[in-house]
Amino acid sequence: MGVVALPYALLAAVVVSGISQAPRSSVWTIEQNATISHEQFYKTAAEGRMPKEDAERLLGGIQKASEKEGVFLVTVLDGGMLSIGENMVLSLNAVPCDIPLLIVGLGGNVCSRFLEFGGTICVEVLRESALSQEEVNWGSHEYWEVVARKHLVLTLVSVSKMARWFAHTDPDIVYLKCPMDYLINVSTGKAETISRTFDEYDVVFSPNNMLSSESKTVDDVAETYATRGMKDVFVGPNQRRADINTGLFVMRNSSVVNDLMLTTMQILKDQEFVHGHYQQYSLVKALEQLPGVRVGVAGSDRLTNGNVFWGHRELLKESDVISVHANWMNSTMKVPCLKDAGFWMDKSAPKRLTFQPPTPGRPEGRLDSRGATIEVCGADAVAAAPPPTPKRVEDVPAVPAAVGLVAPRPSEPGCYVWLPSGCPNHNFNAKNIWRQRKEVNSRSRCIIETKEMLDAWCGTTDARMLFIAPPLRTPPAPEAPGCYIYLPGGCDKHALKTPTWRELSSKEFPNKDTCEEKAAVKLDSWCDVDDTVALWVAAPPPHP
Repeated sequence: MGVVALPYALLAAVVVSGISQAPRSSVWTIEQNATISHEQFYKTAAEGRMPKEDAERLLGGIQKASEKEGVFLVTVLDGGMLSIGENMVLSLNAVPCDIPLLIVGLGGNVCSRFLEFGGTICVEVLRESALSQEEVNWGSHEYWEVVARKHLVLTLVSVSKMARWFAHTDPDIVYLKCPMDYLINVSTGKAETISRTFDEYDVVFSPNNMLSSESKTVDDVAETYATRGMKDVFVGPNQRRADINTGLFVMRNSSVVNDLMLTTMQILKDQEFVHGHYQQYSLVKALEQLPGVRVGVAGSDRLTNGNVFWGHRELLKESDVISVHANWMNSTMKVPCLKDAGFWMDKSAPKRLTFQPPTPGRPEGRLDSRGATIEVCGADAVAAAPPPTPKRVEDVPAVPAAVGLVAPRPSEPGCYVWLPSGCPNHNFNAKNIWRQRKEVNSRSRCIIETKEMLDAWCGTTDARMLFIAPPLRTPPAPEAPGCYIYLPGGCDKHALKTPTWRELSSKEFPNKDTCEEKAAVKLDSWCDVDDTVALWVAAPPPHP
């Protein structure tokens, strides 16, 4: 049946499919759910600045999703995730996965996209918020806002106490099998995982480790995890740390899980202006404060991340893989990489997804120099090779232009573009040379906005950008105590020119730590730049 966008009160009954792949309970009934106190639920919603009417709408959706067996999936979407979210839902339906799916839309006009889908419930919250209709860029303040709202929703699902088990899925995941059976079996000790530290777990995460370049199995993770990742969960022959991913995880109904989600929410709020400190960082810090939470990590051969799938697909067996996460790549590559792998659903004739073993001699993706992120997917990984990057331009021998080799990497400051596939839609030649975009003098505009514009204008997806910043010459440091910022390129977004140091509020940045850790991040986000310099000038000691 179709999705129902629930109103403030539960005005319509929503019938969802029976749960066939999760442990059943004959005693979990909607009547019992109705007796649960929701004081903590509404208190948490208020702390997260969610209006009460939105909280009521969400609570109604949770109630409908959990009334069968108390087991369901939940995903959170905003306006920039709709197409990829549709693809995820279609892959679940094609399995089929009979677990109810609760779709929570951040902002309006989300649920209308899912009217044709069955077995799902959709609610919209924060509909008055000015959320982006495009996928936001990682590292921006808008990205933090989306992450914070998503975590608020998941925290409210937990503290509602209506779900025996719930699993969260990001929209950029596709499913070859229904994940719930495996996740609950790992949690209850019926299935093995990376490292079984406990007989049962309170929460089980999908793995996020990148593999080493010489990996022979999916457990042979990179050397960086000797010190990075979960301190008490080990993986592989070298017993390195397992890393977790918050894009797919399952939680049981328990007080320790509620404490974990609430603590994570507070840490995430405190990290608002710290670049890169989002849900995963906050959750790991919360786990350090709550050592009683039993944490498990699923197997990479079952819940597969982007580094493993596009960089080491030969190590996987089709019969084992449950899900594939299009992460470890730029957001603009997610859809092209899913399509190249055959993971983009045909809405007119949806079929259960499968993947074929890699073809000898045809890489499925090209990793960066660290063996971490995916730079190019599929056939493009064979055809595309980056321009040579000599240390000095004069080190490159002269080559006639007719040979067709790519020109050497430029050395002068500026924004440059290289188009490996050319520009089919327009007469713009940058296939064998770096072309400078003289009108662009900001790193973020060059790397993000100009790439998106050129890909759309040329009808390609592989535009490569290069930004060479001019040497930074800061003005003389101020003498008066306080927190100062300097914007070398100004702040075009707010018509602000800063040729010298500007002092910030002493109330917001009262000491060295807040100044140096938060001021530059906040101004970068506000101005949409990435070159703000922060300086703390300490007060001199009193004269003897």
